[in-house]
Order: sequence, then C-alpha cells, then structure tokens
Amino acid sequence: MRCGSLEAVSDTVFARAPSALLELFVLLQQHPDIDGVRASTMRAVARSLWLIDEEFRQNPRHHRLFLEIVRSPVGVTHE
Repeated sequence: MRCGSLEAVSDTVFARAPSALLELFVLLQQHPDIDGVRASTMRAVARSLWLIDEEFRQNPRHHRLFLEIVRSPVGVTHE
C-alpha cells in the first residue's frame, strides 16, 4: 500500500505468482478502506493478462478466488 492504494511489490509479482491477478481484486473487496490500485500496478496487470491461459482457468484455487469475487455483496460486481 502506498497513499491508500494497492501497489505491487515488484514488476514481476504476477509472473511469479499468477494467482495475484485475482488476489488483487479479492483484497479490494475485503478492504473497502483501500482507495484503489496504483497505476503502475494496473499496468503490470495489463502486461500479465497473457498468463490467464487454460492452465490458469483450470486451477481449482483460481476457481475459488474468482467465485469469491463474483459472489461478494460489495465491490467489483455490486456497489
């Protein structure tokens, strides 16, 4: 966190831990006090979207994280 916004610890965090692409949104939902995501982190997300391949989609942990995001009563899908 920096100035109330989430910031990736490094430019390679998503390449090293692709699940962080989903964990980012889970954190935003769980902590409504977070103002947003730093621009540098959003650029890192955009550069890492290629990691969401068939293996990523079939990962049971990623399924759970995705369902946690879409089922949340607040945040990404509901305000």
